[in-house]
Amino acid sequence: KLEEANADKKEDELAEAEIAQSQLQDRRDAALPKDESVEFSDHLKDAEAASEGARQSLTEADQTYGKAELEETATRKAHENARDSLTQAEKAHEEESKAIQDLKSKLDYARNKSGDTQTRSKAINKAQAKFDQSKEAEENIIKQLDELGADELEIKAKRLKESVGKDDEKLQYAKTAQ
Repeated sequence: KLEEANADKKEDELAEAEIAQSQLQDRRDAALPKDESVEFSDHLKDAEAASEGARQSLTEADQTYGKAELEETATRKAHENARDSLTQAEKAHEEESKAIQDLKSKLDYARNKSGDTQTRSKAINKAQAKFDQSKEAEENIIKQLDELGADELEIKAKRLKESVGKDDEKLQYAKTAQ
């Protein structure tokens, strides 16, 4: 069950998700603005260019932050899914372990009740010997019946009964006639 649930794979996925989350948080922290101030030139064109550059850097930082936040959310969900899968796999493992222990207990009880392997083997051999003897006796009886012509004896017995019945009738007729 653990192999089917890929418990080892889920643990690996959980570890990878935690590493990815840590990396994304580091990238997010690096993209945040520092406490440094931006210096502007005294010339208007240079100051406007610096301002535009700062604005563009801020926009890029906001975009990077948004992407990092989305990646962090996805990683967190993957982490939670991996953790849930691991929990389910561990629960399934625990249930299977209990079932195995229960079956072991039942097996031990059955062994204790029926004796050790040698005792069971002797009982089986004894029963097999009795069965073989009964089978041999049956075959001998069938053979003897065949030798006696049991099928023919039944037919002869029927004919004899009929003949005895006819003779009884003749005897009755003779007694009446006498």
